[in-house]
Amino acid sequence: MKNKILCYFYLFIFCFLSFTTAAGSIETKCEKDDKHCQLISQQSAVIAKYQKELSKYHSILADSTCSICNINGTNPCLNDAYSGTYCEHHITCNPNDCGPNAACTVFNHNKVCSCPLGYTGDPRFGCNVKISRGCIRGDPHYTTFDGSSFTYMGTCPYTITQTYDNSFNLTGYNSFRGHSTSISYLTSFELFTKNTNFEITADLKLYINGIRHFFPHYYPSLFNPIVKITKWFDKVKIHDYSTGVVIDYKNYQLCISVPQSQLFRGAGRTGGVLGDIDGTCADDYRFKNGTVLNISCNQASSKEAAEFADSWVTNPNYNNCVLGKIIQNNTNCDTSDAQIQCSAIRNAITGTGPFGKCQPLTQSVIQQYFEDCVFDVCQGFDRCDVLDAFASSCLEQIPFTVIDEWRTSTNCPWACPEFSDYSMKTPICQNTCADPNYSNSSSCQDNYQEGCKCWPGYYLDSVGNNGFSFACRRLSDCGCTDSYGNYYPPNTHWMDSNCTVYSQCTNGKLSSQPVVCSVNGQCDITNAGEPTCQCLPGYTGDGYSCTDINECLDPSVCDANINHGVCVNTPGSYYCNCKSPWGGNNCEQYQPTRHCADWYVYHGARNSGIYNITIATQQSPIKVYCDMDTNGGGWTLASHGNSTAGKTYQQYTDGFGVVENQDIWLGLENLHLMTNQTQTSLRVVIERCSVNSVPDSTRECTYPTFSVLSSNIGYPVYIPELCSNGNETQNGFDGWIRWPRNETGPIFQTFDKDSTPYNCSAEYKQTGWWYYTAQAGLCGAANLNGLRQTCNDNYLPQGYLTFHYDPIEDARMYLRPSLYPDYDTNAH
Repeated sequence: MKNKILCYFYLFIFCFLSFTTAAGSIETKCEKDDKHCQLISQQSAVIAKYQKELSKYHSILADSTCSICNINGTNPCLNDAYSGTYCEHHITCNPNDCGPNAACTVFNHNKVCSCPLGYTGDPRFGCNVKISRGCIRGDPHYTTFDGSSFTYMGTCPYTITQTYDNSFNLTGYNSFRGHSTSISYLTSFELFTKNTNFEITADLKLYINGIRHFFPHYYPSLFNPIVKITKWFDKVKIHDYSTGVVIDYKNYQLCISVPQSQLFRGAGRTGGVLGDIDGTCADDYRFKNGTVLNISCNQASSKEAAEFADSWVTNPNYNNCVLGKIIQNNTNCDTSDAQIQCSAIRNAITGTGPFGKCQPLTQSVIQQYFEDCVFDVCQGFDRCDVLDAFASSCLEQIPFTVIDEWRTSTNCPWACPEFSDYSMKTPICQNTCADPNYSNSSSCQDNYQEGCKCWPGYYLDSVGNNGFSFACRRLSDCGCTDSYGNYYPPNTHWMDSNCTVYSQCTNGKLSSQPVVCSVNGQCDITNAGEPTCQCLPGYTGDGYSCTDINECLDPSVCDANINHGVCVNTPGSYYCNCKSPWGGNNCEQYQPTRHCADWYVYHGARNSGIYNITIATQQSPIKVYCDMDTNGGGWTLASHGNSTAGKTYQQYTDGFGVVENQDIWLGLENLHLMTNQTQTSLRVVIERCSVNSVPDSTRECTYPTFSVLSSNIGYPVYIPELCSNGNETQNGFDGWIRWPRNETGPIFQTFDKDSTPYNCSAEYKQTGWWYYTAQAGLCGAANLNGLRQTCNDNYLPQGYLTFHYDPIEDARMYLRPSLYPDYDTNAH
């Protein structure tokens, strides 16, 4: 009777304090004459006093079989081993309560089954499947599935593990710590399974195929989950039910537990930095190409480990990343203090200290954790985060391990958000905003972990606020669950992946409505991972209504403001009518095509052949043959062939021939335009006949300046310098020029317009040329338009192709700007 009275007394105190403290302890700062504020301040002080007493009575009740005060219609028992309305049932485990190889534990008012270290399965029916576990932790240290250990600092994305058929793939992303360029740590990862990509970012956000989702998430749905992703406090867990893989990620530590099934077990069946699963660590350092490093399991040097891990890099060009072989490990620090700070882990080897119950992890595993802790702390990693990672790993592998006092003894406090209390034995099956009855769900296999227990009447939300990654909310303040059983935080809105349904969660109520993107829009995923209707390029609007943008209203488009082109608007776009010599998408590129030199310099043409040129802006393009090989290229063929006889003056003015056969006369007007818009040189190539036992030969020279003047004065030629820079050069005289070089040369003559006293065109088989008749009885020293003839040592006819008064077998005339390739100031 006495105990019952005390129980009720404590219950009264606890209930009173729970509700008064839930009302809030408010720190207030009042103005002198604000009576209302002062009253609230006084009440707050009283409540603060009650809060100190609350922890005392809470401890007393926890050791009793009393029920806590009725909240939300329930009376939960504080003692784990009791249940019932009045905590009248004492719970104990019986031998057959769990499946074979499973252990029974009384926790959270239930019998809980769990698998022992190294096994998995549904413990209610049996733990018969062996698992292999590989981990990445700290600055980052790697432990393979078969037990090898090494350190790797590269920051390029790399394969953690993958199946041989690549149907399952886990990719890791490391980042440098702070301003360090030698120490990195795992900050995010991607899981590819069932043709779907799941990404967990550094700030613990979830993206599925690039779309943001929230925790918990069931893929494709709660009712038929293939992949389940949850976040309890600051820990993310992924269950891949299709493969049996479980991934845990917390404080930059990732561990993956893989069943020793046919998919995973066997030499070479898995690859990546965690090696394969065949029971031997000797082949763990297997490069992607299959080469295996012949070194001891735990003796890989930083160079060897870097070369091995670098071989599994998936994208060496990712985000300015650095390969491991480039990074020099900076391990030159005094480890004596770090060893002291990490001693709590090492003491677990002997079963002592706050982690003494973690001894079943085995000495080698604990020793590796200790050495990694020393390295990390020595490099500036937070000591409490390292100890937290070890504690989390211990609880994960040895369910219900008692390490309750480790934070107190190591001075590593844990902060909880409002409406919750810290506990080393926080139930996994805690009621949540996503599932308010999760604690009673048959699908939840309970265990405990370090975390925060929400107060009665509050529900855990994996989306936090006020600096916390989670929150405890009243049910009325929670978010919504969609038709697939997936949770969305309060006051959020989203679209489905196809942008056909718009949903929003307001005041805990889910509403959805169909939407349609504009015909001039599309469904895109933003950088934040949100599907949204967006207007197509060239349109403006909200994605549901999109109108054309008239780009031509901007005078800079097509460089119209500087007369480079004219803008033409089209639906969703525009195009530019560029004015020669301007080109490019916006008429911003200087792209003249006046001759072959322009093609070589401004268009990168390197092959000899036929090109279109536009000598003057008002002309239509014409075809020419370009020599892009000789002496730097850029030569335009002006004259060559044997079709020059019988052509009228007009024909010689316009030009004629078949370019494809290199049988061409470019035309007097074209020669005039080309040689007067740019200072031009003329290269002459001649093939001489053999004379008096001197063999035939091909010879050439170049006139540095060559121009044809206007039609008004008969297209006379102007050549102020002798032909030079070739093997046809002769000192003091030239093969063509016989007139004073500082004067204009002869005009052009044809058979129908021949003013020479010697009928030179008729003499030369009715071919047109710049005949020079100042020397009596002669028509000049050269005619490179003369008819070709076959050389004969016994007969050298007159009136044919001539140079230096000598009959020749063939000749070509090529033009190119004199200052080639730097001939055009408009390009600068």
